[in-house]
Amino acid sequence: MIRTLAALSNVNPGFEADKVLTFGFSLPPSMMNASPDAVRAALREVHDKFQSVPGVQSSVVLLGRGSLSGDDEWLFWIDGQPKPATENE
Repeated sequence: MIRTLAALSNVNPGFEADKVLTFGFSLPPSMMNASPDAVRAALREVHDKFQSVPGVQSSVVLLGRGSLSGDDEWLFWIDGQPKPATENE
């Protein structure tokens, strides 16, 4: 697996990777309890604003993290199983 991942880093992605900008952002705390429709609307608005910047050819808003970019802190619980006592479980 390690060799495969290392080999993938040498594959031509089909675009000029040195001209790609990636960064993270968070919606404001007021969106914490927003409905899924409201969150989607806010993300569409962010995408549209990025897309309208002069010189931007394409933009993508990705929920979560790209592969191998780090640990994911999204918590989940399995239906029918008791919820863990702490977030670390």
